[in-house]
Amino acid sequence: MDGGGGGGGGGSEESEAVFESLNVNPQLFINETLNTVDDLVDDAFLFFHKQASTLLNTDTNNDRSQDLTQGIARVRKIVQSVLDKRLAMWEKYCLRHCFGVPPGFSLPKTDESSGNILMDQEAICDPDLDAQLETLRNKLTAVGKESAVLNHELQAFKRQSTSSNHCVGVVNEALQLYEQNSMHNLFQEMERTASELRTRMVKLKTRGKEETEYTKTGRIYNPNRDLSKIDSKGFSNASLEEIQEFLDEMKSL
Repeated sequence: MDGGGGGGGGGSEESEAVFESLNVNPQLFINETLNTVDDLVDDAFLFFHKQASTLLNTDTNNDRSQDLTQGIARVRKIVQSVLDKRLAMWEKYCLRHCFGVPPGFSLPKTDESSGNILMDQEAICDPDLDAQLETLRNKLTAVGKESAVLNHELQAFKRQSTSSNHCVGVVNEALQLYEQNSMHNLFQEMERTASELRTRMVKLKTRGKEETEYTKTGRIYNPNRDLSKIDSKGFSNASLEEIQEFLDEMKSL
């Protein structure tokens, strides 16, 4: 498949003049593209023929090989026909739209173009602009360094915060264990105190009963005897030291 018509195709003379002034040839691009497509189609059908020959084992059968060649040729003819029509439409579209220029379009004159280039070069080489750009680069570099320092400090703070949280957790756990142990010890102390109080109350109650019985017995067998002189362990015959000791025991309870 060769390129479609060398020169203008669907392009106008105005478009051709514009592209020639820019040293651009649209038709050459299209022709090279079409030739590339032809090469790809040739390679594809050659590969297809080799694979089919291997699968059908046509090396030992000439009739089968001839039939395969004819069949592939027919398939390629059908494919090539459709492909040529598609590529012809693509070529027209490129020449009319992709490589077409608007009506009245004209390239700038050489003097104006040179002047614009000089102006652009002067704008690019502006010392003030270069100084401003250099200042901005320096500021950007300084900001980057400061950002790196802040990021480093932030990471250190995160590590410190994690360590502090761990320490707080350990302390809270220790306090909880201490409070649990303290409450346990307090309950044990209360139980021990209650047990001692119960024992002392029982002793006092028993001693009171014994003294009462002793006094009653003394009245029965000695009606005329002075009760204050009865040998009793009550408060009537107790010394001041014994009374004080009893009061101290009651206070300690």
